[in-house]
Amino acid sequence: MEPLATLHRPIGVFDAGIGSYAAVRLLQERFPDQDLIYLADRASFPYGGKDRQALLEVTAQAVQRLQGLGASAILMASNAPSVTVLDDLRRAASVPLFGVLPPVAEALARSKSGHIGVLGCDPW
Repeated sequence: MEPLATLHRPIGVFDAGIGSYAAVRLLQERFPDQDLIYLADRASFPYGGKDRQALLEVTAQAVQRLQGLGASAILMASNAPSVTVLDDLRRAASVPLFGVLPPVAEALARSKSGHIGVLGCDPW
């Protein structure tokens, strides 16, 4: 895949859901002159129900596709792969790869009781 000629060092963003819309909005606010490539990976939706290997395979394909389009950095705007396969993807990526992580430490610091609730699903 040839890089998109009209974009200058774009940031790639991908997710299987809609949570990444907030991340895109923040990137646009923080870097208003930065080009973005958004990949809505609806074919692999949802990520949370996939086993680790399947998750690694579909997210690696998304990373490769964004790299092929010329992304200079990539934000994986999905919790499940950020928590489970981000390190593996970083080793294979040729550009900086960032994820989103639940702010557990921040929630604990703000908690008056020292307890927090975390909702999620563990398919393994």
